Amino acid sequence: MNTAVFPDLDGVICDSALEWLASSWLAYYRSLRRRAPEAAPLSLWERFSRLRPFARSAPDYVLIQELIDSGKEPAGQAELDRERSARRDRLGRYTRAMQAARCSVMMCPSRA
Repeated sequence: MNTAVFPDLDGVICDSALEWLASSWLAYYRSLRRRAPEAAPLSLWERFSRLRPFARSAPDYVLIQELIDSGKEPAGQAELDRERSARRDRLGRYTRAMQAARCSVMMCPSRA
């Protein structure tokens, strides 16, 4: 049996895949597309799981959602890196969208 370990972005070993899936889906559809579908397709988990190992930072998860939505799923790290480079001007928006979505998922305290 093969086991894969994915450390969280801060180096903690945990299974945060569902949190990243939910956060990136919300970030992509609510912040960048302005409208989320009624529900995520059943195939999303499988497709997201296939691409998750290529993510290097939080904005990559939004990029993964965009690629899944567009049907351009990269086959490896080099392809995801090329897609990231092609969208360099959008990475700041991806980061802000992820921060907002993660706060909604994690119930961050408001900043007064």
